[in-house]
Amino acid sequence: MIRNIGYIIILFIFYFIGGLFGIFSGVNDSRTTELVESSSSNSNILFDLQPYERFVFIFKNNMIVSIKSLIFGTFSLGIFPIIFIFYNGFVLGCMIGRCMHFLPLRLILKSTLPHSFEFIGIIIFSYIGFVLSVCLFLKKMTHKVSTLIYYVLTAIIIIFIAAIIESYVSMS
Repeated sequence: MIRNIGYIIILFIFYFIGGLFGIFSGVNDSRTTELVESSSSNSNILFDLQPYERFVFIFKNNMIVSIKSLIFGTFSLGIFPIIFIFYNGFVLGCMIGRCMHFLPLRLILKSTLPHSFEFIGIIIFSYIGFVLSVCLFLKKMTHKVSTLIYYVLTAIIIIFIAAIIESYVSMS
């Protein structure tokens, strides 16, 4: 079982707050529009790929993001993942806010929620980074290595399944 669940709750709260800021921020603001358009251009590239290539691209991207969150979380006492998670929520919120001008929220959520549980895997990696930072700071292990390996494998499986769903179901 995950100890110190408070950090995970904090990450979810910051993601939610970032999303709300994204939705309610000025989506017509040029900086926000540029942010959404740069994120959208990557999504458009994905539609041109075959499902397997799309899966590899999405899985690789999410693993890179997760590993960065783990590493930077380790050396920032967990502060970097909080900022990173907030930013990801903000970007998603901006995209939802922008899409709400053209589509009903129900349809937007229906198309994004089925594969959005990849975020849980990224949160687990962020949590591991936080745990490792505490271990470095206290100079003692607070979790068994086998437990951390279990968390890593669980997070990888979650990200793997989410990439399959996104590639073969949501984007097909």
